Amino acid sequence: RGRAPATARCCRGRMLRACALAARAPAVRLLVLALALTVASPLESSKSVVVVGSLNVDLTVTVERLPARDETVTASSPVATVAVGGKGANQAVAAARLLRPQQGHARFVGNIGNDAYAPMLEQALVESGLDISLCAHTEMNSGLGVVMLENDGAVTSVVVGGANTVWRQHDSSHYVEMLTQADAEVVLLQREIPEFVNTAVIDAAAQVGA
Repeated sequence: RGRAPATARCCRGRMLRACALAARAPAVRLLVLALALTVASPLESSKSVVVVGSLNVDLTVTVERLPARDETVTASSPVATVAVGGKGANQAVAAARLLRPQQGHARFVGNIGNDAYAPMLEQALVESGLDISLCAHTEMNSGLGVVMLENDGAVTSVVVGGANTVWRQHDSSHYVEMLTQADAEVVLLQREIPEFVNTAVIDAAAQVGA
């Protein structure tokens, strides 16, 4: 296959590096990055930030310390908290909160599960100001994050991929159409969904100039 134009290769390289950074960066750095991008390069009102990625329900329990191997410990709170999570959803909600109406709008593209948590997740995303019209509904349970929060603020978690693992295999042309329909100016990824999706979206973003 012929080599892509230099500008497309450059764009793809920047996005791959940004994608890798996003996989490692804590939420605070991502928020600062998003805010800097928004202030420095405001979008046209018709344009959008499109986040393609993961959506989880986070179950958080507080513990005085983590259990040792083969040990059971009792949570320090009698109830677990339930919240929307997943790096993709977190990025999308941050973008929706940071963008003013004249700066465009935020869209989230992800897989919604088929369980009791799904309606809550959808409602929370919509109430955060996100357009979720490009999300897909699956027959898999919602993605799940089991989070153990220690008294000193340390966090340990296990992620169960669920619906985030069952993306359909599409080539980049599918995502070119999707990003064009969304009028995407900025595309964000996090690498919590199958890598073939990330690769196809990166190629599509380069083609549409996002």
